Amino acid sequence: QKAEAQQLAKAWKEVLAVDEAAWAAVDSWVIANVSNKTGEVVAAIPLTLSGKGEADGQAVRVEVRAGEDAHGATFEFCAAHNIRGMDQVTQLTQMLDAKLDEKDYDAPAHMQLKTPNEHMKRAQALEEAHDYAAAGAEYVRAFKAPGLTPTQKQELTQRLTSVMGAYSAVKTYATAWQGGKYAEAVTAAGSLPAQFRSDRLHLTVARAHFHQGKIKESLSSITNYLTNVDKLGDWADEEPRVIAATSGAILAMRLGDIDKAKKMYQIVLRADPEQKKVKGRYQMLKTFVRMLSDIEELLNKSKNHDTIKAVDRANLVLEEVLGKEAAATAGTRLLLFQCKAWSAMKFHDDAIEACNLAIEQLQNHENPDKKRVAEAYIWRAEANSRDESWDDAVADLEVAVSKVNSQEVHAKLREAKHQQSQWNKSEVQHNRRREEVGHFYVHRPHKRILDLPDNIDELDREQKCKWLKKHYHKMSLRWHPDKVKGGKKRAERKIREASEAKELLQMQWECRGGRR
Repeated sequence: QKAEAQQLAKAWKEVLAVDEAAWAAVDSWVIANVSNKTGEVVAAIPLTLSGKGEADGQAVRVEVRAGEDAHGATFEFCAAHNIRGMDQVTQLTQMLDAKLDEKDYDAPAHMQLKTPNEHMKRAQALEEAHDYAAAGAEYVRAFKAPGLTPTQKQELTQRLTSVMGAYSAVKTYATAWQGGKYAEAVTAAGSLPAQFRSDRLHLTVARAHFHQGKIKESLSSITNYLTNVDKLGDWADEEPRVIAATSGAILAMRLGDIDKAKKMYQIVLRADPEQKKVKGRYQMLKTFVRMLSDIEELLNKSKNHDTIKAVDRANLVLEEVLGKEAAATAGTRLLLFQCKAWSAMKFHDDAIEACNLAIEQLQNHENPDKKRVAEAYIWRAEANSRDESWDDAVADLEVAVSKVNSQEVHAKLREAKHQQSQWNKSEVQHNRRREEVGHFYVHRPHKRILDLPDNIDELDREQKCKWLKKHYHKMSLRWHPDKVKGGKKRAERKIREASEAKELLQMQWECRGGRR
């Protein structure tokens, strides 16, 4: 088993390193089709913007560089400065054309005017390829092309306005991304209508969430993309949809959501069953899932020590594959196994701490399985019951009941509530002079709470009181909220219970300092 685990870890680490590199390489993608102008300026016109807000009265220049024409320069300038009036677009194009004529500049041949239909077809193809700068330039050329009909002009106006908005949003997105302002980039991408979002844009948005440390949101973004992406044809390794699936699987594993990681691979394999890269990774993940099943079988057979050893082996696989820090949040299921095994062995602190961490991690899973969530709360309820933490056990089972409507869980909840009632039952107590000294819990094992020796009742009063003082101090240290596992609230409750037990026994044994 150990050799199998080591072999899996080595092979899995190698392939996931490739996937991690592909995921990181998304940062180097061309984020948007925004031109990076480097050519010589061949013509320029100074302008003063007019309108509302800060732009009013602003001095600007519209430039045409070598390798461009007036139509492309006009589109990018108007899109950048929120100029949407077609008369203004046309006027600016004419001004630039006149300036270029003065300079005796000839635009590249492929930018020469054709028919309106030709330019519109080119523009639509470029728009579908998400090259909005080139598409917008073609729409501007169509406006100037001879033979433009009123119907075409109306359609062009709508399309040009739409593409200008898309270009502006994508440029804002790219600028924010390149400046490391990932929250602004996500907001800008969200303003784009769905038809203007390229596959690469979807994946870079997920990457922007990742850079903000929002792993759950990053995974959700990938999931939404894969749900809606075109699933036809062969899925090539370098395609955004394959990179999305392999990256999503890594993110899901980092969150401890093995089921989600499986679904990432299954999306690809349902569409392309022979996708070699994903198929190999899916087989490795299934091998790890079998390890989890074997651990659960040990647990069901009450082989608790073997369970802990098997969990350690599985954790070593995760640490080797994902790194120690990431593995700490990847082993949600393993934490639950530890919780149940440790609870059965009466290591209550470790058990409840493991369950607490597992449930906390489940909150980061995207749409976690309700049965899995209910199971986690049931197992923690069992650990709390063994620890005689009945209030917590009842609270956990109430959550479980809200997730799964099961007669078995309802029965567990009824029993826990009964035990809770007994545990919290109090009665008035009297001192030796029959005076009331307050309410005390009557069904709690006060001597056990203080870990007093079994033969304490055989000792004389002085010895009893010495043991009481000594063990109360021991319990105060034992349940210090900053040191004990299982949560501060649990520690604080244990200290209260110890204090109440001490007060009652001190009174009953007539110890010095107690109420008599």
